[in-house]
Amino acid sequence: MINPAPILISTYNRTNHLMQCINSLRENRHASNSDLFIAIDYPSRDIDEKPNAEIVRFCKNIKGFKNIELIQHDTNLGARLNMKCAREYVFSKYERIICGEDDNVFA
Repeated sequence: MINPAPILISTYNRTNHLMQCINSLRENRHASNSDLFIAIDYPSRDIDEKPNAEIVRFCKNIKGFKNIELIQHDTNLGARLNMKCAREYVFSKYERIICGEDDNVFA
């Protein structure tokens, strides 16, 4: 049995992008053996609160992966720091990682 590297996706307020990203990952033949981490940055503007909440709801219902863990923050870190903190967290558990962003579609 293959032990694939965990997958980390960062996101913020683009629900449709994230859905496409996750759906493309789920189609991979190793998805059911893969741990998926999703780093959801906290909204920095009122206008981003609704799409950010939609992302959280969507993520809580994702199926098709070995384990799914949401990494959420109480304040907005910005894209760079959100990913940096999430990478450090995943690397504290694993020796390798596959990183992507919500607008990536995987083959």
